[in-house]
Amino acid sequence: MCLIEQLNQLSAENNDMKQTIKMLRTFVDDVLPQVGQLVIQDFGNLNSALIASEKYVKDSGLNNE
Repeated sequence: MCLIEQLNQLSAENNDMKQTIKMLRTFVDDVLPQVGQLVIQDFGNLNSALIASEKYVKDSGLNNE
């Protein structure tokens, strides 16, 4: 392989790496915060459901402790 072919290959690999880094930055900046927000919402919903079920059990007299 001649020097020009090697340089062209390195340039193509460099461009691929730049594209990969750009995609990773997009993922970290845009996708992860949304996933984190959904997880927080799900835990909030779960907490609300647990509170409601505890209140139901208490109000219905099902816990005979």
